[in-house]
Amino acid sequence: MTIDEAYTVIDCLGKVSKDPETFVWFAFDWDHDPDLKGQAPQEWQLEQLRNIGKGLATPNEVIRQAVASGHGIGKAHDVDMVLDTPAGKRRWGDLKPGDTVFTIDGIAKILQCKQYKSVPLYRVYLDDGSFCDVSSGHLWTVKGRKERRRNLGWTTLSTLDILKKGVRRSNGKVQARQWELPGIYPVVYPRRKVPVHPYVMGVWLGDGHKGRPTYSKPYPEIAERIRSLGYSLSVGARGKTRIQNITHLWKMDVFQHHSYERYIPDNYKYNCIECRKELLRGLLDTDGEITKGNSIGYSTTSKRLADDIIWLVRSLGGKAKQQQAFKHGWYYDKSGKRKEGRTCYRLTINVPFNPFTLKHRNERYRNRQKRYLTRWIDRIEPIGNKLAMCITVDRKDGLYLANDFIPTHNSALVSWIILWAISTYPNTRGIVTANTEVQLRTKTWAELAKWYRRFIGKDLFQLTATSIFSIQEGHDRTWRIDAIPWSKENPEAFAGLHNQGSRILLIFDEASAIDDAIWEVAEGALTDRDTQIIWCAFGNPTRNTGRFHDCFTKYRAYWNTKRIDSRFVTISNKQQIKQWEDQYGEDSDFFKVRVRGEFPSTSENQFISAQLVEDAQKRALRPAQYNFAPVILGVDMAWSGGDATVIYLRQGLYSKKLASYEKNDNDGVIAGKIAAFEDRYRAQAVFIDQGYGTGVYSFGQTMGRSWRLVSFGSASGKRGYANKRAEMWGNLREWLRDGGVLEDGEIIHDDLIGPEAFVNNKGEIQLEKKEDMKRRGLPSPNEADALALTFAYPVLKDSTRLEMANTKYDLFKKRR
Repeated sequence: MTIDEAYTVIDCLGKVSKDPETFVWFAFDWDHDPDLKGQAPQEWQLEQLRNIGKGLATPNEVIRQAVASGHGIGKAHDVDMVLDTPAGKRRWGDLKPGDTVFTIDGIAKILQCKQYKSVPLYRVYLDDGSFCDVSSGHLWTVKGRKERRRNLGWTTLSTLDILKKGVRRSNGKVQARQWELPGIYPVVYPRRKVPVHPYVMGVWLGDGHKGRPTYSKPYPEIAERIRSLGYSLSVGARGKTRIQNITHLWKMDVFQHHSYERYIPDNYKYNCIECRKELLRGLLDTDGEITKGNSIGYSTTSKRLADDIIWLVRSLGGKAKQQQAFKHGWYYDKSGKRKEGRTCYRLTINVPFNPFTLKHRNERYRNRQKRYLTRWIDRIEPIGNKLAMCITVDRKDGLYLANDFIPTHNSALVSWIILWAISTYPNTRGIVTANTEVQLRTKTWAELAKWYRRFIGKDLFQLTATSIFSIQEGHDRTWRIDAIPWSKENPEAFAGLHNQGSRILLIFDEASAIDDAIWEVAEGALTDRDTQIIWCAFGNPTRNTGRFHDCFTKYRAYWNTKRIDSRFVTISNKQQIKQWEDQYGEDSDFFKVRVRGEFPSTSENQFISAQLVEDAQKRALRPAQYNFAPVILGVDMAWSGGDATVIYLRQGLYSKKLASYEKNDNDGVIAGKIAAFEDRYRAQAVFIDQGYGTGVYSFGQTMGRSWRLVSFGSASGKRGYANKRAEMWGNLREWLRDGGVLEDGEIIHDDLIGPEAFVNNKGEIQLEKKEDMKRRGLPSPNEADALALTFAYPVLKDSTRLEMANTKYDLFKKRR
């Protein structure tokens, strides 16, 4: 771009500083760019751009835009897929929250599981013969030819994205694979005791004799290694080496098999990394080979052993593949007749370490180049609709390892707004963040890079992996927008976003998963006068709690909101949407979230729905409808400085909050207040949270009160609940369904719909801990816990009736 051209572009961009819609039409060559030809911004996108332009007409007013959109299924697998986990092989559909799965560099806990009745699945084959069955919307972290050549890093594409872009690319006369997957670290299993050292086991599996502790290979390095492990050896007349003093172990099943029947026992497969490496060394020192070209091979007549070795190599972060052509050997028998031998399975192996002990093989080995350890997508084939499940894992990038240790993971408008904001107003500053660092880096910022390359003014700005800024000398720090991952523990980046007299842009992508604390810090920072302030939040409406949900509900007066219904979006699959509508119903939570862009009545793991609570707050009762029932008080004690001690009353279907106090270390004062309420309302029972209530309970005893402590973590009195707290909340939910009445109030509403629940590995319902809620940015549900305490134990209204009900009664005793 010449200086004259630059001035012309700058002049034109300045004219659309308050018109982002016109900017989009001007900034990109919609008519001649081959990737844009035939495309155009959609009406809902233009509507958002127009709203920003309208907002700029009102000085000193923060422009707030929130968009919730339907988003499809996400990362789903066939429920019958079998994968390796830290607990061994598991069926995908049997996994539950709390279980763990492998990741590319460790282990992650499953936070959520969601099953779908009928999902279009695709079988994704890799170049080493492994495959994985996934949904069309399944997300893959991949690197294509363009990313490799330009050093752009990893990007995230759905299965359909890859199909549209092409699984392979033309490379002269052949079609070359173009999508590589990230490498993985060795998966970690706990160390387990084994009866025979893994190296010795590997030697025997490769070269041992059925039912005997002997092997044939004459290499002295093998003998030296076995002796160094504490075993004694003797060499027989025919050159066979015998391992002494372990004959009693040879009764194990694996040692009773011929070479063509052998396998790796589970206690060696699912063992620590070093154990698996030693096992592989023993196998390769006997039946392995390495060519002058540094290619490692292995041959065996046991199909099961071949499959086990492929698994073993992949579990160590390597790459293994069975060659397509089988080796069919032959030999002459004693009579001189030619006999066909057994089928030989030949493997090609690449590992990121030297797997040989033998000197001549060890010295020939050279460190593998990264490209030899890379796995590539080979082809993708549709396999029809099946029952599927997707999971969310406790990991920032969302990646986990599926079957065969394949790494998988559970926007144009954003890019246009960023480019418009920075290029049409001098010294603009901004921050863009997203739900996870990977989303920010591989989706949000990768999309920006795509549009930046097409942007008419790209020569005026520099784009890096984490920022876009002006190339004008001295303005690189004052005229910039940065991609910054959010951190609840370190929100200063958002607190310091000031730019008096210029323009501020703040974008939250996948906003529903951004912690409420970040929203609050950002809100407090946007206070500069005479400054254009634009705050945009985009996301999927997966939760009916949190600040993104609040944009559409209690704070809707301050936000310009838009819901995007996938049924009316040009690129959506109308046939699939119609199938979901018939299958789940238009008003189902599934259809609301995935298609209509609406928040669910109940979030995926939410225990009590917002609809239940809102209905209870609308109901009213006459005293005659509840005054026959016993009065019960529940007391939830504050357990940290930010919490409150709450006293709740329930009488039949009626309830109300009696009092709320800041944390008070004077237990006597709180005990006195509870006693006063007990007398005033003539309560039949008082249940106190045992966690921080023992002091108050003791004061009650000195006052002659018959209060009862309730341990939230104690055993449940009902089957199906993990502990007493889950049971009480279960009773509370049933009470709401039966017509329970709540006072109108935001705190009790938010407390009740806040906690999530999951089914533990015993099949019991368990509520998330208060600490976990705080990590999600939600307060401790003190009011709801106080109300739940009123359901701790059954209570009768009259104490004399309670006494009579507890006395022994003999039906056949003669009465006078």
